[in-house]
Amino acid sequence: MLPNEISCLFLTKQQLQILTILLRLHPGELLLINIEKQLNISKRQVRRIVDNLNEEFLELDLTGMTIPALEICDGQLQFVPRLEDAEYVRLINCMKEKYMSISGLYQVLLFVLEKRSFTLIQLANALAYSESYAYKLLGKLKQFLTLLNNGIHLTKKGELTICLAGDESSVRMLHYLSVMVVLSGNTWLFKNIKEEEIEAVHTYLHSKRYKVLSPLNKKRANSIFAIYESALRSSCYLPQLPEAVLSLGRYMNKEKEIPLYLKYLKKENLGNNDQLHQELVHLAYVINYFTQELRTKKEKISLGQGLCSLKDHEIVKPCFQLVNEIRTEFQLSDENYYFLIYTLCNRLVVIHYLELYKYMLFDEPVKFTGEAELFIGDAMNKLFKRYRKEDSFTWLKNSFIQIIVGYLTLSANTTQKVYVEFLLKPEYKSVIENSLSLQYSEKVLKIVEEYNQADIVISDNYLTDSQKKYFFFRDVFDQNAWKNLGAYLNETIKNEVIKNVRLSKF
Repeated sequence: MLPNEISCLFLTKQQLQILTILLRLHPGELLLINIEKQLNISKRQVRRIVDNLNEEFLELDLTGMTIPALEICDGQLQFVPRLEDAEYVRLINCMKEKYMSISGLYQVLLFVLEKRSFTLIQLANALAYSESYAYKLLGKLKQFLTLLNNGIHLTKKGELTICLAGDESSVRMLHYLSVMVVLSGNTWLFKNIKEEEIEAVHTYLHSKRYKVLSPLNKKRANSIFAIYESALRSSCYLPQLPEAVLSLGRYMNKEKEIPLYLKYLKKENLGNNDQLHQELVHLAYVINYFTQELRTKKEKISLGQGLCSLKDHEIVKPCFQLVNEIRTEFQLSDENYYFLIYTLCNRLVVIHYLELYKYMLFDEPVKFTGEAELFIGDAMNKLFKRYRKEDSFTWLKNSFIQIIVGYLTLSANTTQKVYVEFLLKPEYKSVIENSLSLQYSEKVLKIVEEYNQADIVISDNYLTDSQKKYFFFRDVFDQNAWKNLGAYLNETIKNEVIKNVRLSKF
């Protein structure tokens, strides 16, 4: 969750308390004394929150699942009956969506990010607020932007028009992250762009990779395209990107659909090819960072091989040197060698040059203590000299270490097909995938890149496809989460073996 000083601008004190309790209730029970200490409230206040929560559950649209109930028993708070992972995540999403839908500040934030330029009357009319309430919420929005401290601010144009100003790349990142807060299978948070418009263009372009994305990743990709489309409709263009980013982009970003997409939709609004190229390069980096499944591993390996011929390029060079340094101490297959070169280059661009790190500042830096983690950190200190004094460096190290450790050792093909996707923490994907590949023999588990192939889905968000087995995984640094994942997979594998034995008798 965001720092309390930011969260309390969007949510009431009780809503924050409720979400804190719900987020800590997975996988099972929660001691009342721990709730009282964390929230600094009495037993009576906890019971009142629980009563209110049970009433709220009855108001949610939870079609297809039993309405959950929270009960206090022997000093513990627990769901009765105990929720399955998919039900738990669906419940959390419904609660977040409910609270954000009634958060005046959140609705104003989305309106301003999409509209960019507006009057107070337009804002009030669009959200059905009084002018005085809309004015009050604009004050809250200014406070929120000040706390972000990334240069985005509100400014006046003439006497009546209010504009959102600041670095365009940062604004689009903020728009994306704001939408992701409540993204679920049924959520579409854009007023002036229908999701059907985005999907129609994908159909027109016959995008093969888009077709095999999971429902959630399709929603994410659609949201990213909508953000760029919304910005262009408002004549908000990206500033000149560094030449190093552009030159690398000419090689790295080879999807045919992305240039066609923007040309198809916006050629009348983009005055020259240079501006179109800026938009294409930026969009390709961002969508391939957040929607990693858009490219196959084979495509990423091929791009990594090509990047080796650009080893003196200022962005490629430190990534190339880092992977070579790692290979001197740890086993790394050729495939994973090239894959890491591609991945680190793309990640370096998005986190540092496109300034995603500005929104990572609210995360707690991870303390790495393992031998491999410390080795990678020391190597980065040595090889990334030009970035060491930059504000982005801590977050580059955090991201790089998590990605690389997952690829140091891999085993091969297995039987149960597992698909992994993470909405809020893309770094976790490789950690989970490669940990599973290391722990399970090739006859047991196989990581797949296409959602449709999966038997089991591991995710931090709600799964709408009831035909898939599902495991909710929140945090790779939570030992209980790993323990629960292992227990779940072992039970699933055992059941699959038993089923196959039974089938073989007939």
